[in-house]
Amino acid sequence: MAVNAHGMVGKGVRGSIVCTASLAAQYGSETATDYSMLKHAVLGLVRSAIVQLAVRRVRLNYVSPGVVGTPLVSESSKLGRKSCRRR
Repeated sequence: MAVNAHGMVGKGVRGSIVCTASLAAQYGSETATDYSMLKHAVLGLVRSAIVQLAVRRVRLNYVSPGVVGTPLVSESSKLGRKSCRRR
């Protein structure tokens, strides 16, 4: 994000930057503390950058997807394949 914002501000470009957070940033997890902490940091970074870059006409947003039923998630998660499909 810093590279994109720096380039946009340096060239006077207005626009949008979208970052990927996660629902893990908003809810605790007993097995993924590091992941949850990292995604919460994304929220803090984006919220601060929103204030800092608004005067430069650069808009920031984040998306927070939930569980995505990839092979890795369904194999390693306690949720299992069936639960991932339901979500």
